[in-house]
Amino acid sequence: MLIALVIFAVVFITFLLFVILYIYPSATRDTTVPGPPPSSSSDGNLTDVEMAGGLGEYLREVHAQYGPLVSFHLGKQLVISLGTYELMEQHSGAAERPELYLEFLRPLLGRESIVWADRAETTRRWRLYQQGFSEECRAVYRQAAREAAGRVSEKLQSLSSEEHVSLQQYTSALALHIVARCCFGHHMDDEHSMLSFAQEYEIVTAEVTSEACGRQLYESQQDHLLEAAAALRDVAAAIVRKHRRENKSTVSLVEWVALSAQGSRAGGDSEAHVSDLLALFMFFCETLSSGLCWTLYYLSQHQTVQDAVVAQLAGEQTDTGLVGRVIREAWRLSSVVPLTARCYSSPSAVQGHTLPARTPIVSALCVANTAAGWARADRFDPARFEGDTPPLELNPLPFLSKHDDIEGASSLYQELVTEVLHVLLTPSQLELLPDQSQEQLMTLVTTPREDVWVSVSPRSADA
Repeated sequence: MLIALVIFAVVFITFLLFVILYIYPSATRDTTVPGPPPSSSSDGNLTDVEMAGGLGEYLREVHAQYGPLVSFHLGKQLVISLGTYELMEQHSGAAERPELYLEFLRPLLGRESIVWADRAETTRRWRLYQQGFSEECRAVYRQAAREAAGRVSEKLQSLSSEEHVSLQQYTSALALHIVARCCFGHHMDDEHSMLSFAQEYEIVTAEVTSEACGRQLYESQQDHLLEAAAALRDVAAAIVRKHRRENKSTVSLVEWVALSAQGSRAGGDSEAHVSDLLALFMFFCETLSSGLCWTLYYLSQHQTVQDAVVAQLAGEQTDTGLVGRVIREAWRLSSVVPLTARCYSSPSAVQGHTLPARTPIVSALCVANTAAGWARADRFDPARFEGDTPPLELNPLPFLSKHDDIEGASSLYQELVTEVLHVLLTPSQLELLPDQSQEQLMTLVTTPREDVWVSVSPRSADA
């Protein structure tokens, strides 16, 4: 009798544990997709995101623990994250942007920006803006890159051997000057206007970087952000008004943004054209700055590859594809754009898991770019792009998808980086200083968490 009671107790306790551990959680969770439980009923996993150092770092943690498909919560909002290019390709049809996507940019870009426009309006506007990425326009932008890089090259050549260079500082300033010319044309030729714009832009990027890392801004920081964002919007609006008054064609994106405003569904009082001009500027400036920094970082670390790149740019190598492979490998290994987000407008399913309409689906590029599909994924190896390789999304305007025909924008990014490499590296050899950190900071783009320093010396004739 006693043995029977013991057996019954063991079976009953086992059953209770099964109910508690398996049945009860599935009844209270709002998804069957694996992932961490919310740490708070009101904040979801926001505290976890902040403790990880930002959403990109958090995604790397949860994907490492739960696999290529995970769920988590931002506040009360369920979010799904895809950690492989195969999963991303399966759900490339998710064309809408969720409300919380890049929410920290709204003070600058406003709610009428193309970043959050519906599918039809995005298509209408982008069809116009694409014309600013034509071969004719890109030729003008390449010349602007050569001129800006030439001024930086002169500065580098004037340095003594004891002076060292911060890659972030130089590439940030260089990208800002190049992309300002691409977006604003001759309206930003005045150096005083450029300096004033750059100062306000630096305030905005500093504050939104803090927010992107999951940190709440103090009231004073929020005030600085709003003031700087308003100043930048005033500058962009003034440029558009001036461009219209001049009624003169110019090779820059402001030409096509001004045309878009005339056909806007929102009417004459809309500021969508200002929002879009700033969106095109900010995304391209940040991706170009990050991409240049990481490309120069890896080339400064790998002298043999740097010498081979210079030889190709000088026409001394038959391997004409090396520079392109270096650019793509630097983009992959650094995850220049760490993540994007889309959603379906109606209920959908991911790997058999049902999702409510407009559930944010994150493409965790910072996970996919170093996933198991890449051989020796943590190593800089441009040769991996010589043959058949996994797909790589190289998109400097990540609020758009490949279905938006981003070929012109992608080509421009690669051409601008190539021009800068040619001008900077032909006369100068860059070498990474010892003990430089490779730790990344993932916000709108991925940057080195700490300043990266290089030495500069004249390139020898036989290099």
